[in-house]
Amino acid sequence: MSVAAIVIGIALFAVTLLYIDIDDTIASASRLGLALPVILLPGTLWQLLRTWGWAISFPEGTRPAFTRLFRVRLAADAIGFFTVRGLAGEPLKVVLVYERVAPEVTTAAVALERLAFAVVGILIAFFISFAALTRLSMPGAWDTVFTLLMVGAVAVVAALWVMARRRTGDYLGQFVELVEG
Repeated sequence: MSVAAIVIGIALFAVTLLYIDIDDTIASASRLGLALPVILLPGTLWQLLRTWGWAISFPEGTRPAFTRLFRVRLAADAIGFFTVRGLAGEPLKVVLVYERVAPEVTTAAVALERLAFAVVGILIAFFISFAALTRLSMPGAWDTVFTLLMVGAVAVVAALWVMARRRTGDYLGQFVELVEG
């Protein structure tokens, strides 16, 4: 499976190179000069941070090497860009670590990392909404929109907090039953 992923990745890279204007790409990169590494730094740090979050999601005895997880993460994200909502990326992570870690453990680690990613995203939305409300004068109902975003973020984080503290129950099943009425 790893060999197939590498072959597909190389093929997609080759197709990309066929369809881009290489001279224009090189000219754009050279115009950036020393700013290019600075521009690439936030994305690199974000990938490293997400890989670290995924790494600590594994139990202590089964944790693969960080460099392996980083390579797997980049490969899965690259394939995920070619599918709807990155659908293939998460299962590919399980497959690419299969020979070193049990699929159940990897799946749980992926789910935990995705949950942490969602919570951090919700917190970022809260703080940006707060900054927008306190620092900007906005027309129309934008104050209401950002206030509702803040309230929604607090509600979701509070619900997750309750679930994490109780650690029992089928919350998703109960929610579906509640919605079905």
